[in-house]
Amino acid sequence: MRKPARLLPLFAVILALSLAGCGGDADETPTAVATETAITETAGPSGATGLTLRAEVGSSDNEDAYQIHLRDASGNDVTILPPGDYTIKVEDHSAVHNFHLTGPGTDETTAVGDTGEVVWQVTFAAGDYIFICDPHSTAMQGSFTVG
Repeated sequence: MRKPARLLPLFAVILALSLAGCGGDADETPTAVATETAITETAGPSGATGLTLRAEVGSSDNEDAYQIHLRDASGNDVTILPPGDYTIKVEDHSAVHNFHLTGPGTDETTAVGDTGEVVWQVTFAAGDYIFICDPHSTAMQGSFTVG
């Protein structure tokens, strides 16, 4: 009958671990909007002035890969941004792809056939934006919202 007593320390550890996960602030931001939170906190209350985003088409491992991304400084895919000024560093790895960004007041593109890094200065206003590879727009696309 001593075997159940041996389980008591294990039970106490499990109980302590599960109670530790129950705390938290009701105002915590859900993980789904972590990108927006990180950018907003970095930018401060006045907006997103001077933040850098990283765009990539193709990949460094496979230049012609059907991949297109727009990421924040932490490497997270951008889904929501506050309005403001941004620097976008575009890494175009492939001569068969391009990176084309459009939205309210914005129309920037790399050329199909060119590769390398390009830097854009953009001001994002409230609205919806898309980025695509023009020759492969049905397979290579993404979007985000500013607001």
